[in-house]
Amino acid sequence: MVTIQEVAKRAKVSTATVSRVLNNIDGVKEATRARVLDAIRELDYHPSSIGRNLRLQESHTVMVLIPDVTNPFFSGIVQSIELTAHKYGYDVLLFDLSGREDALQEVDAFIDSRKIDGVIFLASTNHVESLRRFAEKCTIVVACEYVDNVDIPSVSVDNIAAAIEAVNYLISLGHRDILFLNPKDRDRLRGYRIALEQSGIPVRPEFQIEAGSALSGGYIAIERAIAEKLDFSAVFCANDLVAIGAMKAAAKHGIRVPHDLSVVGFDGLQFGEYTLPSLTTVSQPIEEIGRRAMEIWVRIHRGEVVDYPVRVQHTLTIRESCAPRK
Repeated sequence: MVTIQEVAKRAKVSTATVSRVLNNIDGVKEATRARVLDAIRELDYHPSSIGRNLRLQESHTVMVLIPDVTNPFFSGIVQSIELTAHKYGYDVLLFDLSGREDALQEVDAFIDSRKIDGVIFLASTNHVESLRRFAEKCTIVVACEYVDNVDIPSVSVDNIAAAIEAVNYLISLGHRDILFLNPKDRDRLRGYRIALEQSGIPVRPEFQIEAGSALSGGYIAIERAIAEKLDFSAVFCANDLVAIGAMKAAAKHGIRVPHDLSVVGFDGLQFGEYTLPSLTTVSQPIEEIGRRAMEIWVRIHRGEVVDYPVRVQHTLTIRESCAPRK
């Protein structure tokens, strides 16, 4: 019997798009809708068979793709995904992508062998082509980010708006010379630039420093900024680990946080409360992101129509690592 995944593959769209066409939901381009309808006719697909087909072919396993398993932000989301998955009768298979060049090919093999029913991809903006390929074969949801120009369901905060709020907070304290660590984080970089531009502050390329995503990245980035004699009074970091590394490097050089340097992180990790000083950060609802990503995955896999992208609310958590510019 023909499955919704086979229709999606033939039409080169996601299963969510097939569901939208079947239920006559707005938001699908006419050319895409026509392609889906052609695939349905060619394969003689009958929507009423969705439930039966899924029950027959399910492995009851979802693979969660993690960019860096050592980052506690991702481990918190995975924990929430697992708790939710078990409520629906699914197991979770974790797959760490860091440092493995052939990792995505291995995921392809899992999908093709039907050892997994689908994928939840955490932080996936660097893997757009793989996302498209996976979506043709199985049910997929992106958590933590969204991907431009790819029709795949996602759950995330509005990273651009969150970054704008964080940088505007620093600007409100009188800071104009604000570093950004890490420019590879696309949407947070966009927000950083927008906030500066809206306040009439020049956007300087040398103030956007590569920092990776680990503690060492923030440390090395601040060492580089000091070595290059950059005159900065504040740092906005793409995650909390980078921010804590930056604070450590500042302390090494006798730069006091927040007296000489204000620091803002991103994610809202619990141990940011226990740094000295405690870290001001953009907090993400970690439990909600994981739970809703898994719930949406289940609904789409069952053939239900889901509106996406899903936006959850961030919070600027103000602690002790920021002060007015001297």
